[in-house]
Formats: sequence, structure tokens, C-alpha cells
Amino acid sequence: ATAIDYGAFAECTALTSASFPAATAIGDYAFFSCAALTSASFPAATTIGNSAFFQCTTLTSVTLGATPPSLGTGIFQNIITTETVTVKIPSTAKTAYGVPNLPGTNFDNDSTTDSWGRAFKGTGWNGSSYLTGEVNTDITLVFETY
Repeated sequence: ATAIDYGAFAECTALTSASFPAATAIGDYAFFSCAALTSASFPAATTIGNSAFFQCTTLTSVTLGATPPSLGTGIFQNIITTETVTVKIPSTAKTAYGVPNLPGTNFDNDSTTDSWGRAFKGTGWNGSSYLTGEVNTDITLVFETY
């Protein structure tokens, strides 16, 4: 499938992992309240909809592709405050000056639409207006390359 529709896996409480190598669009509330979901992999995703992982309280790992997806609001809403979510991106990810353009780097204000700094800021993660490095005040995001 190239799209995961609105609420497609909502409240699938036994779902522990999701891997969709060809999915380019993750719909709003696609994994809403999947309480056992720990990992998700969407290497072809170009969009992730509003509240896609809302109340996925055990989610700790999300794997994405080389190009940053456009993000809806509240992607990780209602994930436990002490949670750490690792966002994995390939070493071939779009870069600025030889390093991934991630929040917290000197390049996170890059104005290009394909920058990782832009993808992981603003309304994409917690619904607030454009922010400066704070991607979600409820969780800690860690970025790794693979």
C-alpha cells in the first residue's frame, strides 16, 4: 500500500510494530491509541498526518527515509512525558554542510523545504507555532542515522 488511511490501525492494542516500506502517506490518527506499538518504519513516507501516533504510549523508535516528510500537527501527542523516541534516518539523508540538518544544529533554520531542521520543528510535533528547536515538550527526540 502507498497510503495508510485515516485511523487505519486505530486502537489496535496488540500491534507492537509497523513496517510499510512503500507507504508514502501516513494518514491522520493512523495509529491512534496503539498502546503496544514500540516501533514504526516508513522509509518512503513523504507525509505524516495529524496525530498519527496519538496515545502510542510505548512508541520508542520511528524509522524514516532520506527525505524529511511533511508533518501534520500533534504527531506524538499524549506520549508519556519521560519517553524518549528515537528517529532513525539513513546516512544518505539530505544534509547541510555535510551533516544531517537536525534540530539543535547550526543549520536547523534552513529555509529549504527538504531540510530535516524544518521537518522536525513548528506545527509538526506539538501543534504550536514555529519553534526554535523544541520539537515536543512532552518527550525527548533522539536522532540516529543508519
